[in-house]
Amino acid sequence: MHKKKYGIWGYGIVGKSVLRYLHSQGHHLTVMDRRAPSEEEKLFLEAHRIGFTPQEEQSRFFADNDYIVVSPGIARTSALPSSKVVEELDLFCDAWKNQLIAVTGSLGKTSTVELLSQIMRYYGHTVALGGNVGTGMLDLLALQETHTYALLELSSFQLEHSTRCKPDLVLWLNFYPNHLDRHHTLEGYFLAKYAIMRYQDTHQKALVPFALKELLRAQTDRALHFFSPLQFSDATLSSLGPTDTFYGKHGSNVMRITTQAEEVIMPVNALPHISFEENWLALIATLDILLIQQSSPLATLEIKIPEHRLEKIAVINGVTFYNDSKSSVFEATQAAVESLQPQRIHLLLGGVSKGVDRISLLPALKGKVESLHCFGGEAEELCQAALKAGIRATSYPSLDQACKGSYSHASSADIILLSPAGASFDLFSNYKERGEAFKEIVHTTLSVQKS
Repeated sequence: MHKKKYGIWGYGIVGKSVLRYLHSQGHHLTVMDRRAPSEEEKLFLEAHRIGFTPQEEQSRFFADNDYIVVSPGIARTSALPSSKVVEELDLFCDAWKNQLIAVTGSLGKTSTVELLSQIMRYYGHTVALGGNVGTGMLDLLALQETHTYALLELSSFQLEHSTRCKPDLVLWLNFYPNHLDRHHTLEGYFLAKYAIMRYQDTHQKALVPFALKELLRAQTDRALHFFSPLQFSDATLSSLGPTDTFYGKHGSNVMRITTQAEEVIMPVNALPHISFEENWLALIATLDILLIQQSSPLATLEIKIPEHRLEKIAVINGVTFYNDSKSSVFEATQAAVESLQPQRIHLLLGGVSKGVDRISLLPALKGKVESLHCFGGEAEELCQAALKAGIRATSYPSLDQACKGSYSHASSADIILLSPAGASFDLFSNYKERGEAFKEIVHTTLSVQKS
């Protein structure tokens, strides 16, 4: 095999995964990043004869390499020679020969892939989990000999430029405005997401929200598997194509419905009571499509939800604290608030909007939260909009001050919910750091404030 020169733009989780894979293939490598490598990273690069180029010298980096792999979080510039770009996802799809399940959506992706991997493993299947969930997908290639399935969580950033992504099963959870600072329009965001199924072969399957039926039918006339948390109706059946399948609630049961037949999969009350019902409907449908037999009821399995997803972290003087730091879109926060009704909720809202108009969405919280405590870079703007919508609200520069403020308003049996509905990078490096900071504040500061 003729060795090529690859430039790896970005040296985080994805960049290091790409580097390990391409290095194992014997290619000549150079890394470019906006930050200087740490001493440990520098020693590693030198030991493996891998070059490093500062981002200020990107013209040389572009010129010196045959191919360039760009980490998904990096916004591409017009100076980037598109003819040289190779997608991380395409490299993976070229090399992975076993079954591939790919999951995308605007919210709930990580919880869903974590739950799906736990369930599949419990039922005896070998699953390699990676992608946007925190493990570089190319690292999974080393597991190909021992794992039947790769399960990838894919963001719009990973999908938008891919041309060789052909999952055996696509699970598209939902679609809400997000990342419009990157994709500019809702249509651009939709088309980036649609790349997850654009190149599938006819025998491969896609499970998608029934709410997206019209948008998807404008792109394809292939057979689709739909799911919906809404009750099934005759109108739903009449809108299905002759080869489509619908999964959803019909009466007290979860059903698989086509134009030819209806079959009960399980009673609705047999669904586990963790996470959201819509996620479970998608998971049940996924297991059904994969023909995975449930040897014991799902509700009896010991399943853990990942941290920072509606995570109950403390009860102090009768006040219950929930960490939902993963919420970076308004719809996730709305779902969290709905799930905790009818208790009195003091909501911590903040972060960065990412081009989404959160202001127009705030009135939906009226009557559902007792008070709103806005923090961070957009706090004052959110606070004024909430007050205008008739919601009791206060703004704070920091999460620490917002926590203390919300606690001062709370009474026994109330809930304080961190569910920011925005990205974390105004005050924190990621949602995990934000969630851990919240836990630290609750456990070390608030636990003694009212004792």
